[in-house]
Amino acid sequence: MDICTKVALRQRLLESGKITLYFDYYPPIRNPKTNKMQRHEYLGIYLYGNPTNKVQRDFNQAMLEKGELLRCRRQEQVINWKNSVNLPPG
Repeated sequence: MDICTKVALRQRLLESGKITLYFDYYPPIRNPKTNKMQRHEYLGIYLYGNPTNKVQRDFNQAMLEKGELLRCRRQEQVINWKNSVNLPPG
């Protein structure tokens, strides 16, 4: 039985006080560039740790929606790759 890799959008608090978004793969996927198993993929999207005004809160909400959209697309890529429909994700 083949287990489908799940892609979760997670957050990590940085020392600077900002929050970074990343994908968490379970079980890990093989990175096509390095050929090593990969559990996390950082997106380069940062949120305000403690938003102080409406602009910062709206920015955080927009970036979370963007991260969720990217997660859905990556989940689809992983499923297609596992079923040999497309090239490896990445």
